[in-house]
Amino acid sequence: MKSGEENNVSSRLHKIVGEVWAEVLDRNHIGVDQNFFDLGGDSLKALDVISRVNARLGVELPLIAFFEDPTISHLSEILAGLQQSSAQESGIANELPLDGVRTAIAQVWTQVLKQEDIGLQANFFDIGGDSLKALEVISRLQELLHVDVPLLAFFEDPTIAHLAEVVERSRSTGGEPGTDSLEVSAKLEAPLSFGQLQYWLLQQSATSGHLHSNARVFRLRGEFRVDILKRALNQLCRRHQVLSSRIQSGLEEPTQVVDPNFDVGVELRDLSSLAPDERMPRAVQLAQEAWRKHLDLVKELPLRARLIRLADQDHVLAIIIHHVVSDGNSGSDSSSA
Repeated sequence: MKSGEENNVSSRLHKIVGEVWAEVLDRNHIGVDQNFFDLGGDSLKALDVISRVNARLGVELPLIAFFEDPTISHLSEILAGLQQSSAQESGIANELPLDGVRTAIAQVWTQVLKQEDIGLQANFFDIGGDSLKALEVISRLQELLHVDVPLLAFFEDPTIAHLAEVVERSRSTGGEPGTDSLEVSAKLEAPLSFGQLQYWLLQQSATSGHLHSNARVFRLRGEFRVDILKRALNQLCRRHQVLSSRIQSGLEEPTQVVDPNFDVGVELRDLSSLAPDERMPRAVQLAQEAWRKHLDLVKELPLRARLIRLADQDHVLAIIIHHVVSDGNSGSDSSSA
């Protein structure tokens, strides 16, 4: 028999998952043992559920859970286990001494760089690291240690010893960097990685600069607020400073400089006055135009957005991001816009 506390947790999770299902499936009174796919769900709606649940609970619900047993009851059990594991890991991470933090960072570097016996003073970029691998390290460390690690920490001193000190400082301030550290970080410059430098040089010599950008297009249905989208994009760039950096030509080579006053532009186009059958074809054209528009990395951020309004609760969102800060091996994806 479940304890009173377990019953409360189970009821709360049933309620949250049920509310999300109701929103995604546009249904009411869903039973805890009803099958998601029998109610009109599909893999895309399952992803939508996962995104919403993750946002509300702060855990990563695996997609495979839907195929194991696509019921509210089963997903709630999975979520309860994930929350418990997360709480335990958080407690362990907060108790790690400095030597333990160094060990954890070394393990992550070993996994990302596929190298053994990395010294505390070894330079990340000298042993095969680049900006993309740095982002992967940051992502893993934030998940493992539950602290924010700024990308610029890699450029200040790309060593395990330095990153361990950054983590310790972050933990001592509750994971929130102070105002002074933000001001210092905002003034820092960083060299381009080899891959970034390649794309920078290619764009300077190419007439079709848009070929060095990725485009992602999303159809968004339901209540939508542009101000929240803009805040979310700005917060994303604030957490990943490479997205809020411009590239400046130096005397020897270009450098990326964090813009402390950045603001992600969200261009809004309203097609609601067009005939319904004309809106989507025009929206596709506008998304393609957004992708083809030259992105000036000296004057602009490497990320921009165009929001296309089809109706009150129907939008198309085009996100354009330059390869200088994204996976350079995904160039063919750009054509999907």
